[in-house]
Amino acid sequence: MANIGAQAATAVDEKIREFRTLQTELNTHRADLGTLMAQRNENEMVKQVSIDWLLFSCVVMCYKILYIDNFIVIP
Repeated sequence: MANIGAQAATAVDEKIREFRTLQTELNTHRADLGTLMAQRNENEMVKQVSIDWLLFSCVVMCYKILYIDNFIVIP
């Protein structure tokens, strides 16, 4: 006759191992998510800088066309 207490302990140990494996996977996914969020934020900042630079370039070109190329005197 098998020891029921030992069987139950073995089953509990297996469930604990499964839980710890899931915990490890979850922590890995959390770290990956953190990395992806940081990369996304960096990409958004780069986009914003690019847009700001483009707008600045447009303003400079408009200034050049309106005031310098056409010899309009700035009041």
